Amino acid sequence: MAYETLFEEDRNLRFLVEDVPESRDEADSISKHVVNLECGSAGHLPKYSLDSENRAVKQETKRLRTVSKELCRKFGLGARQNGVVALLTFKDKLEEEQLKRLPSLLKSVCDVQMVLYHSSHFVVLQMETKSYALLGDKILEGNGCNIQNMIITHLEALSLDELPNCFVELLTGKSNAVSIRSVLSDALVRFCSSFGYLRLYEGDELDQKPNNPAVGFKPCVSLTLLFSKRAPRNAEQFNAILSHDNSTWERYHQPDAVRSPFEQLFLLKNYPAPLFGLISGNDVPGVRISVMFSTKKDEMTEFYRVLTGRSPVSRSDKTGTCYSIYPIATHLELRLIYNETLHTDPSDRIAICIRIKDHEKVSTALGQPLTCIDAGHWETSDPVGNRVKLFAPFE
Repeated sequence: MAYETLFEEDRNLRFLVEDVPESRDEADSISKHVVNLECGSAGHLPKYSLDSENRAVKQETKRLRTVSKELCRKFGLGARQNGVVALLTFKDKLEEEQLKRLPSLLKSVCDVQMVLYHSSHFVVLQMETKSYALLGDKILEGNGCNIQNMIITHLEALSLDELPNCFVELLTGKSNAVSIRSVLSDALVRFCSSFGYLRLYEGDELDQKPNNPAVGFKPCVSLTLLFSKRAPRNAEQFNAILSHDNSTWERYHQPDAVRSPFEQLFLLKNYPAPLFGLISGNDVPGVRISVMFSTKKDEMTEFYRVLTGRSPVSRSDKTGTCYSIYPIATHLELRLIYNETLHTDPSDRIAICIRIKDHEKVSTALGQPLTCIDAGHWETSDPVGNRVKLFAPFE
């Protein structure tokens, strides 16, 4: 891997490549919200659109559709703390002259802060929450909002939070979402300001009673940070954060058949989360997501080949363990670990999330339907029962 390429794709992973300056400490970080927490449907603005009979309807938003990282970078779109990023779709194609006048015309209807990007049929802009609601009401009142013969037929809030092509999502309850986010962020805040490969989604349940998943719970998903030989101090400090006496993590020992040399894994106490681990002195720095299982090896290999669009590199060892590695990006890999003696517990609170291009083609190739969660979001299960979420960003 070219380290410069890693920096271009995700500069927040620089700490895996080389040690951060000794002067940097937790107080230097701009935020302890290193791990993203997405609120449930109650925390999202509704969508407004026209149905098949051209009647305006208001719909609940369950998951925000994200803008693709390629589009964000092309037009210099970055996450913004204030206001709403909204998608407006028009009934007819807009002419060049209309596009030029669009910002001023929109301001006559609502308070538009900034037009971020536009095309012939849609515009992405930033506005205040109250302006979003006002525009939504106008769509409902008039079965579309007519601005000098430019008819808005769809209004939807978007997210500019860049998503990796593959990551792990942990479902939490309302009462402990913030505390779990804090625990996960505390492990990483010394090294980066944002970490997108482990994310949280706040469900509708009010409470999750503490338990002890380390007793009897055998996770089947792990997320491992691969530190390069140039980042030994970072690896040592990360290990110390997870393993100190008062840590909220405890060391987890894999079965001998699938134990990787030099990999240290930790399990979050009192919550069924994915394993979190590290390898120090790795030749290739980056992030590795692993899925462990004991049945349906061929079906699992084909399932993730379809989702990732990549053929795996596979190898087997003398213990009967088969490893299939899907190179998602220069700094990111998905690894399947199969051994018939493994016992793992797929959790309904852990989901493997993968970016796709065409959900209909994926559904056909898999030979199974995908459940639509919201625009650009679908859910299914892999052959051994792990939750899998698929997403297609707006682009």
